[in-house]
Amino acid sequence: HNVSDGTTFNRLNVAYIKEFERKKAEDGDELYFVVYEDNPKEEGWYINSFDRAKNIPKLRQRRDIVFVVDSRVPDSDMHGLKYLRVRDMFLAIDQLREHVLSTINPLVVGITGSVGKTTTTAMIQSILSRRFECERIYSKRLTPLNLSSWIVNSLDPSHQVLCMEYSMYRPHHIEALTRILN
Repeated sequence: HNVSDGTTFNRLNVAYIKEFERKKAEDGDELYFVVYEDNPKEEGWYINSFDRAKNIPKLRQRRDIVFVVDSRVPDSDMHGLKYLRVRDMFLAIDQLREHVLSTINPLVVGITGSVGKTTTTAMIQSILSRRFECERIYSKRLTPLNLSSWIVNSLDPSHQVLCMEYSMYRPHHIEALTRILN
């Protein structure tokens, strides 16, 4: 809706990341995903549920944003805005992430454990960077959404190896993160 065929996107804003909230995308529009997290206790990635549709009114004046919405956001709330409607928000994010990963296909080195993950990840990245283009994914609050956002926005074709710290807050976290980068 209200998006021309030649629109290009310089950034995909999938999750709250400070850099995205502070500055505009350059040389193209920002694709802003209106994501909901309803059941944080079941999903286990967040403490509280959240609703990014609440951000639409404050972002309404930005002409460089194209919103991605699902059936939860009525057309009446999007009047005058540029937006794309998808059936399944998480499937759309997964497909974008998978496209980038299949195109670049980096080797992933994942570090788990109780103590020393950050240091170990940094050391491995430092050593591998001597021979490969190696990028480190660091986050104490790594979730599928912010990992997906990092992949689609920051993973570069030159990155041959990713060193990543797998943090675990619930028993299924490492399995879920591993599945994303499998």
